[in-house]
Amino acid sequence: MKSAWFGILLGALLASLAYNVVQHRRAEAERVAVDQILDDLDLSDQQVEQLSSYCAGCGCLEDGAREQLRAAEQELTLAISADPLDEAAVRQLTARVAELRREMFESCVDTILRVRGVLSAEQRSVLHGCCQDCR
Repeated sequence: MKSAWFGILLGALLASLAYNVVQHRRAEAERVAVDQILDDLDLSDQQVEQLSSYCAGCGCLEDGAREQLRAAEQELTLAISADPLDEAAVRQLTARVAELRREMFESCVDTILRVRGVLSAEQRSVLHGCCQDCR
């Protein structure tokens, strides 16, 4: 019995390790892609400063906002799985998740609008082309 549990734990550990390696490689590839896009945009120092400021204030990029959403989604999942089911709690948690997603989305749109104001028409065209390539 102990060997079966050990096998299960070892399998879970290896799966977790593999997942983390894949996530790290994906994040590194995304960073390289972003660096390439920034090079293609040929931003001025002033543009870099403005864009950095906008992105730093973007709620959709903040770890705290993402963590709040993740926690609310986990809480909702647990509430849906509970026996007995508390429908009022599920609906309240659903509303909370929806509100967090809405806030994050609006923050992203606000940042996008600000970024558009900083970029020239040519830079927006380059950025649009890069975004099309990502799809």
